[in-house]
Amino acid sequence: GGVKVNLGEIERFATDTARASGAACALVPSANGVPDLVLLVENVATDDMRALAQALGERFGALTPKVLLTVPSIPRNGAGKIDRAGVAELTRTALENGTAQSR
Repeated sequence: GGVKVNLGEIERFATDTARASGAACALVPSANGVPDLVLLVENVATDDMRALAQALGERFGALTPKVLLTVPSIPRNGAGKIDRAGVAELTRTALENGTAQSR
């Protein structure tokens, strides 16, 4: 009954739009039991993040990530691929510490 989300498409759009060196999406469990889509982008200025949030909303509508974070580096595994569990954990920690807000 859910909606399929192409994480790679959102990541590419974010990287291109914000001119970021990288981006990563993950699903993080929420209080209501429905996972929230989150997006981490590498080394993006605050003004660029605002523009990115607006562009994501226009492009993806209801599929826009609920949490956007800028980070110095994206968690990756030994093969250099995005570590989705690491992205989710980094997001959970930021939300708990109050350094990120959910929309």
